[in-house]
Amino acid sequence: MIYISHNLSLTLKIADRIAVMNSGKIVELGNSHEIMLSPSDEYTKRLVGSRIGLCCHNH
Repeated sequence: MIYISHNLSLTLKIADRIAVMNSGKIVELGNSHEIMLSPSDEYTKRLVGSRIGLCCHNH
């Protein structure tokens, strides 16, 4: 199933793997928790950093 969303919290709850897109191009792809805990792409870092309270340590 492909699920497209801007809601990082919900996406993290339902997806094992995610692809982060910027301007229509995939900039990061992988395990959702790994990407949220340690994003490597600058766009992903800003996106994750903008979500105060987003926590995935207990999932």
